[in-house]
Amino acid sequence: MRVTITSLKGGVGKTVSSIHIAACLAMRGKTALIDGDMNQSSLDWARAGDGLPFEVVAIADARKYLTSHKPDHIVVDTAAAPSDDSLKILARDTDLLILPTKPDAISLRALIKTIKILKDAKANNFKVLLTMVSPSRKVGEMATESLSNQGIPIFKNQIRLYSAYEIAATNGCLVHQARDSNGRKVSNSGIAWSDYLAVGNEL
Repeated sequence: MRVTITSLKGGVGKTVSSIHIAACLAMRGKTALIDGDMNQSSLDWARAGDGLPFEVVAIADARKYLTSHKPDHIVVDTAAAPSDDSLKILARDTDLLILPTKPDAISLRALIKTIKILKDAKANNFKVLLTMVSPSRKVGEMATESLSNQGIPIFKNQIRLYSAYEIAATNGCLVHQARDSNGRKVSNSGIAWSDYLAVGNEL
């Protein structure tokens, strides 16, 4: 399976989602995460530790790596804010295009612009993932209802906002492995991981 994760707007959890969706797929087979972002956020995450159950590969090395290793699953963390043409190519070359978005008005407007570009290109292999949702979920539920009423495909499960993700990124591990400076497991890390496991089950 090839999954591509992209967004026209930054700060919506694109890399966090790439890392954890790759981890979900790695439970089913050999998985590679291709980092296509100029900031190399996924690569930086992997370099910060040694706890990821999949390989993270720079886009420049992707062709050679994929030819020699032949993973069962590929996740692509794209460049930020791809052009219209790039977005159409991304949709064409993947099994599923995941569009992460926060449930706030500015992020949702950027999402609608993205979807318009995809629909104009007759691409229908995309699905919206609500991220950084308040644990109360009320705003997330409202956004889900609004998008669903517009006929926009959306994951049933949402990714709630927890501090454990920042710690995981710092330590170069998955969120359920996150530990504070005293080596104690972060209290909300297991709940955060359960959100991505639920999303992974929808793939």
